[in-house]
Amino acid sequence: MKKIYSIIACTAVAATVFSADAQVRWNPANWQVVDGGNTQLVDKDHMEVIVTPVPGKDHCHIYNAVDLTFTAEEPYLIMHFEASEGIRANKQHSLFKFYNDFENYNSLSAEDIDGYNGYVFDQSFNVDKGDGYVVYRGKYDAADEDIFTNGWGYTSTVERGNIWVIDLRQVPTKNGGYIFGKNDVPTFSITHTRAPWWTNVDGAPARMKSALQIEICTNVIPDGTTKAEFLADKTVQYRYIATASQFDIFTDEALLSRANIAEIDPAKVKKLIDNYRTKAAQTGDYVEKRDITTTGIGEVLSNQTAEFTVSGTQISCQGAVSMELYNVTGSRVASVAGESVEAQPGLYIARAIAADGNVITGKIIIK
Repeated sequence: MKKIYSIIACTAVAATVFSADAQVRWNPANWQVVDGGNTQLVDKDHMEVIVTPVPGKDHCHIYNAVDLTFTAEEPYLIMHFEASEGIRANKQHSLFKFYNDFENYNSLSAEDIDGYNGYVFDQSFNVDKGDGYVVYRGKYDAADEDIFTNGWGYTSTVERGNIWVIDLRQVPTKNGGYIFGKNDVPTFSITHTRAPWWTNVDGAPARMKSALQIEICTNVIPDGTTKAEFLADKTVQYRYIATASQFDIFTDEALLSRANIAEIDPAKVKKLIDNYRTKAAQTGDYVEKRDITTTGIGEVLSNQTAEFTVSGTQISCQGAVSMELYNVTGSRVASVAGESVEAQPGLYIARAIAADGNVITGKIIIK
């Protein structure tokens, strides 16, 4: 006769919960404009960073003013911006850049590179290219303008939207492979030093620079006007830059390990932005905090209780539309559609999604 064990999911999930301040969370004070010698405004007293372009310096670039730590648990980088009515930008000048660059890279040994989490890069990534890393371009509101153009023609707008979702696992690195492409590198860090600085490699000085930079260049103007006149009342507002997990932004049916546009739930992406702005407006706290666990599973809410049952090697949760299992190191070991999943004897964190969207987690032991 098979033994049946019942475990009630509750807030006491057997995983270490911590506040994820170290990961990329939007806070206007943590970003600054690129210093090009032009007059630009950074509005850190509100919920966005505002950049004012001027002739000769028509870029609306920002970069991080604090260290950023990216984790494999949240490989999706979300950016949301808004522009003054009438602004146009050449799509080829819409970029995000990672600087994480050692001087004399080609002379570094494999050990040197691995000493910096194995990832060295200094390159721009155009958000218009179909290289796989921009997995979603959408609009925050259906009425938002298409500000990007195909070339320099002011009226030749293309549908590119003002929300971008970037899969960092698809971004290539200088030393080969992709960010988070190696299972043994779960994190990488970007410092807040855009200008070159000096560090040591094998006891010898080596120059390094590090930053995440986001660029929108307002360099397309209508015929019959000067750039000074056109830009006189124009701004670009960066309203949200943060990382997310697949559970934050995927449709409930999406269980694949790599994102594509069909897996992104626009309503969930918008909800992340809206929740931040509502909280910031009400409390004045611009640091978005989301509790996460060492398994990457979100904290369970007290009203999200349900019963997991174990029969032999089968784990079930009645009414679930999908089930996932994670081992004690946080790696996902099973993912299925339906309300039951098979597993070998061991200790697991089970995650079930109900038909109403509620997420249920619990510690499961199979003997």
